[in-house]
Amino acid sequence: MKRSNAPQANALEVTSERHHPFGGILHGLREAVRRTGAHHHLGFESNLPFASLSQGLQTATSQRVSKTEPTTGIDFAGEFCQRGQSSPCSKLTGVGLRAKSIAGFKVKVYAAGLYLDEKVAKDVLRNYSKIPSATLKKDQSLYQRITSEKRMEKTVLLTFARNVGGEKICEAFDERLEPVLSGTKELETFQKYFRGMKLAKGQSLSFSATHGVLTTNYNGKILGSINSNKLCEVLFDAYLGTNPVSPDLKSDVAAGVATLFS
Repeated sequence: MKRSNAPQANALEVTSERHHPFGGILHGLREAVRRTGAHHHLGFESNLPFASLSQGLQTATSQRVSKTEPTTGIDFAGEFCQRGQSSPCSKLTGVGLRAKSIAGFKVKVYAAGLYLDEKVAKDVLRNYSKIPSATLKKDQSLYQRITSEKRMEKTVLLTFARNVGGEKICEAFDERLEPVLSGTKELETFQKYFRGMKLAKGQSLSFSATHGVLTTNYNGKILGSINSNKLCEVLFDAYLGTNPVSPDLKSDVAAGVATLFS
Protein backbone atom coordinates (compact mmCIF):
# COMPACT_ATOMS: atom_id res chain seq x y z
CA MET A 1 0.00 0.00 0.00
CA LYS A 2 1.43 3.41 -0.96
CA ARG A 3 2.28 5.88 1.73
CA SER A 4 2.00 9.60 1.11
CA ASN A 5 4.25 12.36 2.33
CA ALA A 6 2.03 14.09 4.92
CA PRO A 7 3.53 17.61 4.77
CA GLN A 8 3.06 17.78 0.98
CA ALA A 9 -0.47 16.48 1.23
CA ASN A 10 -1.40 19.02 3.89
CA ALA A 11 -0.16 21.82 1.62
CA LEU A 12 -2.38 20.48 -1.14
CA GLU A 13 -5.35 20.35 1.22
CA VAL A 14 -5.00 24.02 2.11
CA THR A 15 -4.83 25.01 -1.56
CA SER A 16 -7.80 22.78 -2.43
CA GLU A 17 -9.93 24.11 0.41
CA ARG A 18 -9.38 27.73 -0.69
CA HIS A 19 -10.92 27.03 -4.10
CA HIS A 20 -13.55 24.52 -2.97
CA PRO A 21 -17.13 25.96 -2.96
CA PHE A 22 -17.45 24.84 0.67
CA GLY A 23 -13.81 25.50 1.50
CA GLY A 24 -14.48 27.44 4.70
CA ILE A 25 -16.71 24.73 6.13
CA LEU A 26 -14.34 21.94 5.15
CA HIS A 27 -11.36 23.77 6.57
CA GLY A 28 -13.18 24.38 9.83
CA LEU A 29 -14.16 20.73 10.15
CA ARG A 30 -10.64 19.59 9.39
CA GLU A 31 -9.21 21.96 11.98
CA ALA A 32 -11.67 20.63 14.57
CA VAL A 33 -10.58 17.09 13.84
CA ARG A 34 -6.91 18.09 13.98
CA ARG A 35 -7.29 19.76 17.37
CA THR A 36 -9.03 16.73 18.93
CA GLY A 37 -6.48 14.32 17.48
CA ALA A 38 -9.31 12.21 16.03
CA HIS A 39 -7.47 11.65 12.75
CA HIS A 40 -4.85 9.67 14.66
CA HIS A 41 -6.96 7.40 16.79
CA LEU A 42 -9.95 6.83 14.54
CA GLY A 43 -8.08 6.08 11.36
CA PHE A 44 -8.60 9.31 9.47
CA GLU A 45 -6.13 9.64 6.65
CA SER A 46 -4.83 13.14 7.08
CA ASN A 47 -2.91 12.77 3.82
CA LEU A 48 -6.11 12.51 1.78
CA PRO A 49 -8.02 15.77 1.16
CA PHE A 50 -11.47 15.67 2.77
CA ALA A 51 -11.17 11.90 3.44
CA SER A 52 -13.42 11.98 6.48
CA LEU A 53 -16.14 13.73 4.46
CA SER A 54 -16.03 12.16 1.02
CA GLN A 55 -15.49 8.56 2.13
CA GLY A 56 -17.73 8.55 5.21
CA LEU A 57 -15.04 7.06 7.45
CA GLN A 58 -15.18 6.69 11.23
CA THR A 59 -15.88 9.89 13.12
CA ALA A 60 -15.51 11.05 16.70
CA THR A 61 -17.81 13.29 18.70
CA SER A 62 -17.39 15.22 21.92
CA GLN A 63 -20.53 13.74 23.51
CA ARG A 64 -18.54 11.08 25.37
CA VAL A 65 -15.32 11.32 27.30
CA SER A 66 -12.10 10.39 25.56
CA LYS A 67 -9.35 8.47 27.34
CA THR A 68 -5.57 8.24 27.15
CA GLU A 69 -3.64 4.99 27.34
CA PRO A 70 -1.09 6.03 30.00
CA THR A 71 2.00 4.10 28.87
CA THR A 72 1.98 5.27 25.25
CA GLY A 73 0.13 8.57 25.69
CA ILE A 74 -2.18 7.61 22.81
CA ASP A 75 -5.66 9.16 22.99
CA PHE A 76 -8.90 7.37 22.16
CA ALA A 77 -12.09 9.21 21.31
CA GLY A 78 -15.18 8.58 23.43
CA GLU A 79 -17.13 7.14 20.49
CA PHE A 80 -16.46 5.02 17.43
CA CYS A 81 -18.85 5.35 14.48
CA GLN A 82 -18.99 2.94 11.59
CA ARG A 83 -19.17 4.23 8.02
CA GLY A 84 -22.47 5.96 7.39
CA GLN A 85 -23.44 5.70 11.07
CA SER A 86 -24.60 8.68 13.04
CA SER A 87 -25.65 8.59 16.69
CA PRO A 88 -25.70 6.40 18.69
CA CYS A 89 -22.19 5.13 18.10
CA SER A 90 -20.25 2.60 20.14
CA LYS A 91 -18.91 3.87 23.45
CA LEU A 92 -15.29 3.61 24.58
CA THR A 93 -15.29 0.98 27.34
CA GLY A 94 -11.59 0.40 28.01
CA VAL A 95 -8.01 1.04 26.88
CA GLY A 96 -4.78 -0.87 27.33
CA LEU A 97 -1.27 -1.57 26.10
CA ARG A 98 -0.08 -4.44 23.90
CA ALA A 99 3.57 -5.07 24.71
CA LYS A 100 5.96 -7.73 23.47
CA SER A 101 9.16 -9.05 25.03
CA ILE A 102 12.07 -8.88 22.59
CA ALA A 103 15.55 -9.95 23.74
CA GLY A 104 14.49 -9.47 27.33
CA PHE A 105 13.12 -5.97 26.78
CA LYS A 106 9.45 -4.98 26.96
CA VAL A 107 8.55 -3.25 23.69
CA LYS A 108 5.39 -1.17 23.29
CA VAL A 109 3.62 -2.38 20.13
CA TYR A 110 0.26 -0.61 20.19
CA ALA A 111 -2.43 0.87 22.40
CA ALA A 112 -5.89 -0.67 22.13
CA GLY A 113 -9.34 0.70 22.80
CA LEU A 114 -12.51 -1.40 23.05
CA TYR A 115 -15.85 0.11 22.03
CA LEU A 116 -19.30 -1.37 22.75
CA ASP A 117 -22.82 -0.55 21.61
CA GLU A 118 -24.01 1.11 24.81
CA LYS A 119 -27.73 0.44 24.37
CA VAL A 120 -27.30 -3.27 23.67
CA ALA A 121 -24.59 -3.59 26.32
CA LYS A 122 -26.89 -2.21 29.00
CA ASP A 123 -29.50 -4.79 28.05
CA VAL A 124 -27.20 -7.79 27.63
CA LEU A 125 -25.05 -7.01 30.68
CA ARG A 126 -27.79 -5.81 33.04
CA ASN A 127 -27.15 -8.75 35.41
CA TYR A 128 -23.74 -7.24 36.11
CA SER A 129 -25.08 -3.74 36.87
CA LYS A 130 -24.77 -3.95 40.66
CA ILE A 131 -21.42 -5.72 40.80
CA PRO A 132 -18.39 -3.57 41.77
CA SER A 133 -15.73 -3.20 39.07
CA ALA A 134 -13.11 -4.85 41.31
CA THR A 135 -15.28 -7.98 41.34
CA LEU A 136 -16.16 -7.76 37.65
CA LYS A 137 -12.48 -7.83 36.71
CA LYS A 138 -12.28 -11.39 38.04
CA ASP A 139 -15.54 -12.58 36.49
CA GLN A 140 -14.73 -14.32 33.21
CA SER A 141 -18.44 -14.77 32.45
CA LEU A 142 -18.64 -11.01 31.81
CA TYR A 143 -15.98 -11.14 29.12
CA GLN A 144 -17.47 -14.29 27.61
CA ARG A 145 -20.85 -12.56 27.38
CA ILE A 146 -19.31 -9.62 25.53
CA THR A 147 -17.35 -11.87 23.18
CA SER A 148 -20.22 -14.18 22.27
CA GLU A 149 -23.12 -11.73 21.98
CA LYS A 150 -23.79 -11.24 18.27
CA ARG A 151 -26.24 -8.37 18.75
CA MET A 152 -23.70 -6.20 20.55
CA GLU A 153 -21.59 -4.23 18.10
CA LYS A 154 -18.01 -4.15 19.32
CA THR A 155 -14.79 -2.71 17.96
CA VAL A 156 -11.20 -3.06 19.02
CA LEU A 157 -9.13 -0.15 17.73
CA LEU A 158 -5.34 -0.50 17.62
CA THR A 159 -3.10 2.55 17.31
CA PHE A 160 0.54 1.64 16.83
CA ALA A 161 3.33 2.94 19.05
CA ARG A 162 6.05 1.76 16.64
CA ASN A 163 6.45 0.73 13.00
CA VAL A 164 5.18 -2.80 12.40
CA GLY A 165 5.13 -4.89 9.23
CA GLY A 166 2.04 -6.73 8.08
CA GLU A 167 3.73 -10.13 8.38
CA LYS A 168 4.34 -9.52 12.09
CA ILE A 169 0.71 -8.55 12.63
CA CYS A 170 -0.44 -11.66 10.76
CA GLU A 171 1.85 -13.90 12.82
CA ALA A 172 0.53 -12.43 16.06
CA PHE A 173 -3.10 -13.05 15.11
CA ASP A 174 -2.33 -16.51 13.72
CA GLU A 175 -1.20 -17.58 17.19
CA ARG A 176 -4.78 -17.07 18.36
CA LEU A 177 -6.80 -17.80 15.23
CA GLU A 178 -5.12 -20.84 13.67
CA PRO A 179 -5.82 -23.31 16.51
CA VAL A 180 -9.55 -22.75 15.91
CA LEU A 181 -9.79 -21.72 12.25
CA SER A 182 -6.89 -23.49 10.54
CA GLY A 183 -7.66 -24.35 6.92
CA THR A 184 -10.84 -22.26 6.74
CA LYS A 185 -11.67 -19.80 4.00
CA GLU A 186 -12.37 -17.02 6.48
CA LEU A 187 -8.90 -17.30 8.02
CA GLU A 188 -7.29 -17.30 4.58
CA THR A 189 -9.22 -14.14 3.65
CA PHE A 190 -8.28 -12.48 6.93
CA GLN A 191 -4.58 -13.28 6.45
CA LYS A 192 -4.59 -11.70 2.98
CA TYR A 193 -5.41 -8.32 4.47
CA PHE A 194 -1.93 -8.02 5.94
CA ARG A 195 0.15 -8.95 2.91
CA GLY A 196 2.37 -6.02 2.01
CA MET A 197 0.92 -3.89 4.80
CA LYS A 198 3.22 -1.51 6.67
CA LEU A 199 1.85 0.20 9.73
CA ALA A 200 3.76 3.28 10.79
CA LYS A 201 3.78 4.69 14.29
CA GLY A 202 0.49 6.52 14.87
CA GLN A 203 -1.48 4.61 12.23
CA SER A 204 -4.48 2.50 13.13
CA LEU A 205 -6.10 -0.86 12.53
CA SER A 206 -9.59 -1.71 13.74
CA PHE A 207 -11.81 -4.78 13.86
CA SER A 208 -15.57 -4.37 14.24
CA ALA A 209 -17.98 -7.25 14.86
CA THR A 210 -21.68 -6.82 14.16
CA HIS A 211 -24.13 -9.73 13.94
CA GLY A 212 -21.37 -12.20 13.18
CA VAL A 213 -19.67 -10.07 10.50
CA LEU A 214 -16.09 -8.88 11.08
CA THR A 215 -15.06 -5.68 9.30
CA THR A 216 -11.37 -4.76 9.15
CA ASN A 217 -10.31 -1.15 8.72
CA TYR A 218 -6.74 -0.10 8.00
CA ASN A 219 -5.89 3.53 8.65
CA GLY A 220 -9.31 4.71 7.53
CA LYS A 221 -9.90 2.28 4.62
CA ILE A 222 -12.15 -0.75 4.88
CA LEU A 223 -10.23 -3.83 3.77
CA GLY A 224 -13.24 -6.11 3.79
CA SER A 225 -15.94 -7.86 5.80
CA ILE A 226 -16.07 -11.56 6.64
CA ASN A 227 -19.29 -13.29 7.63
CA SER A 228 -18.05 -15.62 10.37
CA ASN A 229 -19.31 -15.52 13.92
CA LYS A 230 -16.52 -17.89 14.94
CA LEU A 231 -13.87 -15.50 13.60
CA CYS A 232 -15.48 -12.65 15.54
CA GLU A 233 -15.51 -14.65 18.76
CA VAL A 234 -11.94 -15.93 18.47
CA LEU A 235 -10.53 -12.50 17.61
CA PHE A 236 -12.21 -10.75 20.55
CA ASP A 237 -11.31 -13.66 22.81
CA ALA A 238 -7.69 -12.70 22.15
CA TYR A 239 -8.42 -9.50 24.07
CA LEU A 240 -11.02 -10.66 26.59
CA GLY A 241 -10.25 -14.36 27.05
CA THR A 242 -8.38 -16.10 29.84
CA ASN A 243 -5.00 -15.29 28.26
CA PRO A 244 -5.45 -11.76 26.86
CA VAL A 245 -2.81 -10.07 24.73
CA SER A 246 -3.44 -6.92 26.77
CA PRO A 247 -4.33 -7.61 30.40
CA ASP A 248 -4.57 -3.84 30.93
CA LEU A 249 -7.33 -3.56 28.32
CA LYS A 250 -9.31 -6.48 29.74
CA SER A 251 -9.17 -5.06 33.25
CA ASP A 252 -10.17 -1.58 32.07
CA VAL A 253 -13.16 -2.97 30.18
CA ALA A 254 -14.61 -4.28 33.44
CA ALA A 255 -14.29 -0.80 34.93
CA GLY A 256 -15.92 0.64 31.80
CA VAL A 257 -18.85 -1.76 32.00
CA ALA A 258 -19.45 -0.66 35.59
CA THR A 259 -19.73 2.96 34.43
CA LEU A 260 -22.50 2.00 31.97
CA PHE A 261 -24.84 1.62 34.93
CA SER A 262 -23.56 4.46 37.12
